[in-house]
Order: sequence, then structure tokens, then C-alpha cells
Amino acid sequence: MHARLFQILLLISAVAPWTVVARSPTDEELQRVITLAKANLEQRTKALFGGDTLRTESRTQHKLRVVHNSTPMSVELSQCAWVLEDVAEQFMSSQYNMSFEALTKVASTNLTSICDVTSMKPITCDPPGIPEFRSADGRCNNRVHPLWGSAEQPQKRLLPSEYSDGFKIPRTTAQNGAPLPSARLVSSTLHEDFRKTSSVNTYMVMQFGQFLDHDITLTPNFQEEGLVCECDSQDDRCFNIPISTDDEDFSSASCIPFARSRSSPNEGCRMGPRQQVNQITAFVDASNVYGSSEEEMEALRDMEKPEEMRGPNLALGRPTQQSSLGFGGVPERAVDGDTNGVYSSRSCTHTIKDINNWWYVDLGSSHYIDEVVIFNRQDCCSERLNSFRLHVGDSTVVASNPSCGGDHVVTRGQETVTVDCGGRQGRYVGVFLPTLEPLTLCEVQVYEAQGMCPPGYTRHRRSCFKATQTAKDFDSAAASCAEDGGILATPKDNDTNTFLVDLKNQVSTEVPFWLGLSDRHVEGEWRWEDGTILQDGDFTNWLPGEPEISGREDCVNFLAGTGAEWNDVPCRRRRGYICQAGMISQSPRGLLKSRPNPTDSEKKELLPGAIAEEFEMGCPEHESPGEETCSQAGDVRVNEQPGLTSMHTVFLREHNRIARQLSVLNPLWNNDRVFLETRKIVDQLAEIKSTTLARILCDNTDDTTHMQPDVFTLPRPGNERVACSDLHQIDLTKWQV
Repeated sequence: MHARLFQILLLISAVAPWTVVARSPTDEELQRVITLAKANLEQRTKALFGGDTLRTESRTQHKLRVVHNSTPMSVELSQCAWVLEDVAEQFMSSQYNMSFEALTKVASTNLTSICDVTSMKPITCDPPGIPEFRSADGRCNNRVHPLWGSAEQPQKRLLPSEYSDGFKIPRTTAQNGAPLPSARLVSSTLHEDFRKTSSVNTYMVMQFGQFLDHDITLTPNFQEEGLVCECDSQDDRCFNIPISTDDEDFSSASCIPFARSRSSPNEGCRMGPRQQVNQITAFVDASNVYGSSEEEMEALRDMEKPEEMRGPNLALGRPTQQSSLGFGGVPERAVDGDTNGVYSSRSCTHTIKDINNWWYVDLGSSHYIDEVVIFNRQDCCSERLNSFRLHVGDSTVVASNPSCGGDHVVTRGQETVTVDCGGRQGRYVGVFLPTLEPLTLCEVQVYEAQGMCPPGYTRHRRSCFKATQTAKDFDSAAASCAEDGGILATPKDNDTNTFLVDLKNQVSTEVPFWLGLSDRHVEGEWRWEDGTILQDGDFTNWLPGEPEISGREDCVNFLAGTGAEWNDVPCRRRRGYICQAGMISQSPRGLLKSRPNPTDSEKKELLPGAIAEEFEMGCPEHESPGEETCSQAGDVRVNEQPGLTSMHTVFLREHNRIARQLSVLNPLWNNDRVFLETRKIVDQLAEIKSTTLARILCDNTDDTTHMQPDVFTLPRPGNERVACSDLHQIDLTKWQV
């Protein structure tokens, strides 16, 4: 009997499934399994990218790398997710038999610390001085939930995930067990053939939809790892789309290869159903125009200072003089607006051959000179200008005025020379040639440093300064300057030092004033507050016998009285102080430029306009020439740049149009992201909301004069085409100061 009972028990144990344990792993178990998972990740990475054999990059991989490449942080998030998934799979294996539900509740720091080096680590937001603009990467735009809407986070789900295994494998069957239809079948059933023309909607529906959904193509996926999703692939990183044999477009293949997007850790860096990486910000932050990081924004800027950014040419048409006249080359030719470098075009000056030839232009009043652009002769003799000097000042004796740099090198054939004058002030801008050569200039353009100082500051060259008598220790004084976005003053030349002495003497001659110089970090190594180190040979103005190398006197101040000498004293002493801040730009800080085409540098941006190219997209033929194009509103073409549409060009143009106007109306305006609402003025937000896409298209497409107000539907009663001038245009005076 006992033997029979034993056999029954053996049979039961053989057919019964192993029992899932509803317990959580111990910290010791977590540490052991996490270590193993990280080792597995290292082996996997070596298998994918290591070895001595250089892998050949496929065409698809190349496109992904240059257009849809994952950011380094997205790769890091994906690797963290892989570790978390591996940990979960190990604990759900027969060795531990733990339930998936129990694992999702594990909140041990052994687990959550895996994400500490990623963008998912919780952050706190420092209150900004002026909480006005959204950040580029979306972080701290919601101060209660600082990571909401930011880049390089898990995609937000509207509904809970429903994987077939509850974990990471996509479902292919319905709740009743029937096979789910192919994504291709769903798409072709819900959407009519795009080759048919709608009787209701314009192609702007498609165009604006692409403007939004092309950002989705920036979702990082596993193809970057060299994954090839063959139609019979069983790799869980693939989710190929079956194709029916009667499909008009894809019938030659049995599937559309589809690689899944990279995985991401769950919020809180816990184990759970697979999430996907979102490496862009929400479209409400205009990421499809500006990008999703400061680096992307800067890369999109045109920093080459076109004419509209430099401001007006101060020299144009102003009075001129030169040392002598040769071959009819009168001095006013250098300011006539003609940059032609061929002498026979009568656009260039000419002196006789002599030593110390000079030329100058009278600007009429003193200006802060930022840059001077000199156009050189091109039909011959361009090297004659070599070693010229540029002077700016208030004297008509050119060489007596301060120079912008030293001798400027000019090579044979060089067309232009741009000289940075650093905001040097003067009425006369002159060219001095110390060599035995005739001086020939085909055009001289003079541009003033654009910008204004913050309230209470006084301008000197490209910087602004403010002297404050209120006594503070060195650190407190530096903190006060930082509140204005500046630092303690750094007089690195005699000109600036003299200016600061005059400035502080206007405030008080009774107290000393802190400067931004100290050797607090390394005794004897004097470092300016901008981080540069005072070197041997640099300008200084120490009081005789100073500085004292004792370890007790580490911070520098101007002495009390009217003198200009420096003295080092203990940093804890209380002094007046002088702050130095940058100028506030009065012109757009780098207008936006088109994103480059990384796969073909010869392809240029497509601007909306040409009707002929619209027909090439398969628009139906019109009954007669000159009829309206099939788009009915704006341009329908997809931009040649990968992932971009002509709507990107429209909004890029709109940004630059508004930025130029705002920089005139409001010099304090930060025009980095003009489409983002401010958080302070109700009237401004109302004005933004009143703007229509119809007017934006009118202002930023070529030769458009009429538009229907609702650009997504065809003209009809109640939506007739009207003159663009009748459509509301944003009133930028709401931003005027």
C-alpha cells in the first residue's frame, strides 16, 4: 500500500507545474542576479560590436545612423532596460519561480540604482530668476513633475500594455483567440488609397500629419545593432508585418521587415512590462522645429552673421579720406556699396606707391565697432594689402588711434578680410599700410556691436559694468553679480582698468571695490572669475610690493581713493564691488537654418512654391493650365531632407521672420524659441492662439496671395478663399518694451 501511494505521489509531482512564488527577492539575490545580468549584457555587446572582424554596414543601418541615430543616453537606457528584463527573466525561471506581479513591486535601491547614470534619475528644479521660457530638452518645464514631457524618457502610455506573455512579446491573437489582422490590412482598410483625391480635405492634412509624425521616425530601434528582420525571423526584436498576395504595393514580399523600437526602463527603474524610449520632447515644445536639446538648437543656428544680424553698415556713403590719389581711385569708392574686386569696374580706391599709406571713414559720431569687413582687389595685386592694420578712435590721424589686433595677414587671391574689433569705440575707422605698396580697398563695411546693457550697467566695448558701493565679502559680491547673469569685473587690459576706475570713482572714492581676481584655489596662481589664469606678461596693476604670497590674502580689490592700483586682501573683508555682464543681443542670436541632409550634402532645402513639382507627386491632372494645384493650400512636397517635410521649412521661415521683428520691438527678448508661449503675459498668449496656419502659410510660401481660412479642407461656402491680408497676423507689439 505504501509503495502504491508513493507511486501516486511521484506521478502527481511529474505532471503538476512548478509553483510560482509570490515573494520578493532578497537584496542578496538581487545583487547576485543583477551582477549576472550585467555580465550577460557585456557578452551580448561584444557579440554585436566586438571582435576583430569589421562588420559591413548595411544601407539601412547607414540611413539609421545618419538620420535616426540613437543618442548616447537612449543607448544607455536601452541597456539598462535589457538588464532589468534579464533580471526579471532569471527570477521567473525555474531556479526562483517568482511571479511577474511580485517582481513589479520590487523597489530595492539595488535595482533602482541601475538607472542612476541615466536621464531617468529623479531631479529637482532650481527656481529660475525669470521663469519665462521652456527648456530645450523639456526638463523642469513641469516643476511638480520635472521629467514629464522631457527627452530620453519612457514613452507615455494611454492604456496599459497587453503583451502576449504579459512582459514583452507583442500579441498576435485577439481576446477570443482569433488571429489579429495585419497592421498593413488595418491601415489599408481604414485609409483610402492615397492616390485618390479627397473631395473634402486638402493635402495639408497629409502634410501637417507628416510634420508631426516624422518625429516618430526618430524613435531609436534595434536595427542600429545590425539586426536584419527576415520574414521568417523569430528574434523578439523583430515584429514583421505580414503582407497579403493581393497588396498593390508590397505583393512581391511576404512581409514588411519591422524592427521594434529600443526598450526603456519603467518609471522608477523597476521591473515591469517593456517600455519604449522616447528621445524627443513633446511636439508642444516644437521639437520638430528646434530639436530636443541645446546642442541640436545650436547646430540649427546660422552663426555666420548675415547682413540682417550684423545691423546696418555704418560706413556706407560716409565721408572718406586717404593719404594720396593714384590712377583715379578716389577714397569714396570704398563706401559706395559695390564690392566688385575688379579695378576697371571703378569700385576700388588707389593711392600712390608709398610707405605708410592710409585711408579712413568718418562715421559722424562715436560707435562701438564690432567687425570690419574689407573687400580686396581680385584682378591682380591682392597680396599688396598684406600686413595692414585697422585702427578705431576719435582722431583723423589713423595710426594714432588704437588698433584692432596687429598686422593682418592677407594671402594672394584672398577676397575678404574680417577684423574683430571687440567693441572698440571711435568715430573714425581707418586702414594703415606700413609697407611700401599702394593701398587699394574695394569696399569697407563697418558694423557696430549689436546689443544693450542690463538696467543699471554701463557699456565698455562688448561688456557691461556696474559699480555697487554696498559692502560685501568676496563670495557674496560674486553671488550678487551672478544674479544679474554676470561675474566680478575682469580688467585684463589698461583700457578696461582705466574705465573701471572712472566708473567706481563716480560711485565712491571712500571705499575699495572687489575685482574678479583671486588665488583662493592654488596659492600664487591668480585666476580671473571667468576661469582664465593670469599669466606672466599679462596686464596687471599691482600696488608696489603686492601681491603678498602669505596664504591669508587671496582676493583682489581696487584701493580706496581715486587710484587704479590693485591690492590683495582676505576674502572675508567687506568691500564695494564691480560686476561685469554680457550685452543683451538686439538682433537674432543666429537665425535658424535648414537641417543639413546627412546622406547627400548636395541636396538643398526645398522651399514651398513650384507647381511643377507638385504634379510629380501624382496629383491628378487639371482640366486646364493654370488651375489651382491639388494641394489647394500651401505646398505638398516632401522635403528632400530625410525625415523632414516642407512644413519644417515653413515654420523655420516663420521663426526667422518673427525673431527679426521681436529683436527690434523688444531688445530684452530671448528669441531662442519664438513659438513657445511665455508664462507671464496673458495678452501675448491670446495673441499666439489667434494666429492661424493659413496666415503662416501666406507669410512663408512663395507667391501666395489668397488662402482659405481652414487650410485642411477645400474651399467651400463658409471657407472661401480670401486675400492673405484679410487673415489675422500675429501682433508682435504685445512684446514691445
